[in-house]
Order: sequence, then structure tokens, then C-alpha cells
Amino acid sequence: MDMPTVIGVVRSPDQAAASLQLAIHRDLNGFDGHFDGTPIVPGVLQIYWALQFANIYLRPVSPLDISNLEAIKFQHLMTPGIEVRLELEVVNAKLHFVFSSTVKRYSSGKIAISQ
Repeated sequence: MDMPTVIGVVRSPDQAAASLQLAIHRDLNGFDGHFDGTPIVPGVLQIYWALQFANIYLRPVSPLDISNLEAIKFQHLMTPGIEVRLELEVVNAKLHFVFSSTVKRYSSGKIAISQ
């Protein structure tokens, strides 16, 4: 699965949090079928990206480690050709994520992970 391009990363000293600046390119295969003429990033893909970037920048998280999805909200449509900030933080065995820009919040939620 294609991933957005990482433009920049800032991690906390304890490696429990990271802030990533991402470029959402028009040619990502995640747009296939979502939707012709008006592509959007599917919600499941946003959750997948949060998990994948947590694997890279925070700690290993396998889909098999997920025990629950909590407070998942999709506030605005994420479209190709934009830059977004992804905030990741692990708190009490939960991966918190927020996709946002300077003007809107696209999505947020918590992914409970087994220890």
C-alpha cells in the first residue's frame, strides 16, 4: 500500500510521541475507487497510515496487537494534493492519532494496543 511522503518528523525524547508533516500525492493507489472525479483518502487508509508511521517512529504495532478502536472521528474529507500533519502519541497502551492542517482537523482517534 502506498504511503504519503514524509516531509519532516519531530519525535519526543522518550519516543512516545511524534509529529510528521506529510504530502498526500495524487497518484497514491489508495484513491482507486474513492471516488472517480473526486478522490478522497478512505478512513481505513488513514488508520493504516497511523499504524504504519507508529511502527516506524514510535514502537512496533502489528494489526494483531489491536484490541479496540476508540473515538474514531472523520471530521473533514482528506483529498490528494495537500499537506497534513500527523500527531502520534502512545498513552497507556493506546495509540492516539490526529490528522490535521493549519485550518482543519481531518480525523482523530485512539487505537488500543495489547502490550
